[in-house]
Amino acid sequence: LDILSYTSYTVAEFDGVQKALKLMSEGKDPYVIIDYSASGESLSADKYNTVRLEYMIPVSENSNNYKLDLFFMTDDMKSFSGEAMIRQGLIADGEYHVLDISMSDRSLWAGIVKRLRIDYFAENYDCKNFYLKSITLVKK
Repeated sequence: LDILSYTSYTVAEFDGVQKALKLMSEGKDPYVIIDYSASGESLSADKYNTVRLEYMIPVSENSNNYKLDLFFMTDDMKSFSGEAMIRQGLIADGEYHVLDISMSDRSLWAGIVKRLRIDYFAENYDCKNFYLKSITLVKK
């Protein structure tokens, strides 16, 4: 849980059975922010072309319209913005899935990676549980 610098409308706890971070939505626009700048190591966006998430949405969540918004912030940016956002569809079948988000065509993906913001239920605020097993910056 030390990687999370901020959560919004989210309770986060480690689930020992799933061996994953359980994110529980408590309202509209739930998200978590991962602050790489606090790690003490500079991560150059030029070395990474993919953000990889391993996630699971329980089958009990009764919608098939799941979307995730990934926002990123580099050292040249003052805040998160829609220009630095990628929307991806998600699968809710109770199984873990790997979601690879390509960053290679994002012009703002340059410089030092400061933060990632994961809006794990974009547009679908009735959903409650999202499991995040890993998030990885994949080298080119």
